[in-house]
Amino acid sequence: MGISPATIRARIAAEISSDLTSFNESRWSVDLFGSDAQHVLHQSFAVGLGSSSVLQAARNRRHGGALASTQIVVRFAHRVRADNQVSDYDSALGSELSIIAAVLSTSLVDIVGLEFKSVQSRTVVPSGDWFLGSVLFDVQHIFPTS
Repeated sequence: MGISPATIRARIAAEISSDLTSFNESRWSVDLFGSDAQHVLHQSFAVGLGSSSVLQAARNRRHGGALASTQIVVRFAHRVRADNQVSDYDSALGSELSIIAAVLSTSLVDIVGLEFKSVQSRTVVPSGDWFLGSVLFDVQHIFPTS
């Protein structure tokens, strides 16, 4: 049985929200998250999908689709205070690890595999107020074709 990309994205966002109750999903899309100071709040995050590629040609009808790999992007924000930047930076790195653990604990029902791939970026914005992080994952799933 296939699983839609939207379902994968929603499931991962729900897992982060339930495992890390101090984090809140942003109302902004992952592509806009962090592009403006008004788009971020302390411990907010956005989940989006990057590219998808077919790993195995269309499978038989029993599976309802093709085996695919889809890139998952999780972006998050952590407040950095002017009087405590090093400590807040370390806290942001701790949040990064917590997000990775939460994503990897996502239910694998209808998912073939879920892997941590890399930390795409760790940036303190020029104003010095925010740490913006971006973490990449790869999910293998049956991409619905019918």
